Amino acid sequence: MSNVHSLAAIHPTATIDASASVAPGVLIGYRATVEAHARVGPHAIIRPEATVHERAQVGLEAEIGARAVVGPESEVGTQARVREDAQLGAGVLVGKRATIGPGSRIGDGVTVATRAKIWDGVFIGAGATIAARAIIASEAVIGVNARIGRNALIGEGVRIGADAVVQKRETVNAHETNAGGTPRRLEPKGA
Repeated sequence: MSNVHSLAAIHPTATIDASASVAPGVLIGYRATVEAHARVGPHAIIRPEATVHERAQVGLEAEIGARAVVGPESEVGTQARVREDAQLGAGVLVGKRATIGPGSRIGDGVTVATRAKIWDGVFIGAGATIAARAIIASEAVIGVNARIGRNALIGEGVRIGADAVVQKRETVNAHETNAGGTPRRLEPKGA
């Protein structure tokens, strides 16, 4: 572990690949894993049983929650938070001070920009872009290659279709759907 700074605190059950880089002030918890060529920046926190896959980067003061997964070649920016049980696919970019909520699933190649907030249990399909300061409420589903504009608000349980675009500052109310056109209310099953 020659790439592990002497001022990093690593639980003895954690697994750190010899090619990984761990900066000073880092805390790595019980049974956490940092894989080959991954980099963990100064004062970052990797909680118990979290995994940082190969060539992933965790930025300055970022936090990876318990059992969370940072996919291969993904980047978690400065002071960003990936909460417990969240999963990031390969090549995901989580911007500075952005938050990924507990249990959320983020597909390959997704960009979550600076200060965007993804709440609990959200699914975001591969290639989607969530612009700066957008908010995606709990249990929302964002389709493959969808684009969510800056400061947009996506309500709880909303479904945004593949390739759909939500404009900046637009609000999509709870339990509506947007399949690329005008949002519309979802009908309850059996109605």
